[in-house]
Amino acid sequence: MKKTQNRFLFRYAVMAIWVTTFSILGLFYNIRMVEINKQLQSTVEKLQVLEELNRELELSLLSQTRLEKIEEKAISTLGMKAPRRVMYFVPDESND
Repeated sequence: MKKTQNRFLFRYAVMAIWVTTFSILGLFYNIRMVEINKQLQSTVEKLQVLEELNRELELSLLSQTRLEKIEEKAISTLGMKAPRRVMYFVPDESND
């Protein structure tokens, strides 16, 4: 009877150790996952800010490179004037 009781206590102790070990490991990984999720949330928020900034910069670039804007800068800042007469040079292909 003593042997049976010792086996029961041993099995109970082993199960208790296993349960405790897995509980501690689960708690450790749960804490680690909370940290990772916080970092992920922070990174996603930073990404959203950068995407919005990128959209604003693209719009600014598009507005500054419009032909009307370039022409206005050329005339007002650089003192350029629109050409009065445009002449094109077309090479004679018979002289090859």
